[in-house]
Amino acid sequence: MPLRTGTAVRVGDLVMQNFPEQELHATVHRVYSRGGRWVADLTWHYPATDNYVEGYDLFPLVRVTREQLDAVTKPIRVSAGEHQGWIKEAVVTRWAGYFRVTCSCKDGLEVCRTGRQAGWCRTLEGARALWAWHVAGEVGEVPPA
Repeated sequence: MPLRTGTAVRVGDLVMQNFPEQELHATVHRVYSRGGRWVADLTWHYPATDNYVEGYDLFPLVRVTREQLDAVTKPIRVSAGEHQGWIKEAVVTRWAGYFRVTCSCKDGLEVCRTGRQAGWCRTLEGARALWAWHVAGEVGEVPPA
C-alpha cells in the first residue's frame, strides 16, 4: 500500500519505525484500512522473542532490507566508573550510518556536545571519543561530529 511518503509497504517486507534511535525491525503480515488509516499486522523481532502486533499504524514505518540490517554495527556496551551506556548505529532517517552515544547519567538518552545538540558521530571512533570526553567530565575540546 502506498503511504503519504510514497513508500510502499507490502506483505513480507521488513520495516522499522522511522526514528533514528529505532533498533527493532518487523515483518509485515497483512496491510489493510481501518477507520480511514492504513495499518498492518506485524511481527516485531525482539532479541529474545518475536512479538506479534495487530493493527500497527503504517505512517511511521519505512521499508528496510536484510542487507541494511546486517551491515549495522551491533550495539556496543560502554562503561566507565558510574557511567554505563551504549554506542549504537542508526539504520534509518538522515542519521543512517551515524553513531549515537547514550549514558545512564542522562537517563539512557544521548550524550550531547553543547546544549541540545545530540551526540551523533560519523564514525565509531568519533563515538568512542565522545564517550571518553563525556566520562572525563565534558571538559576540554569537544570531539568533532
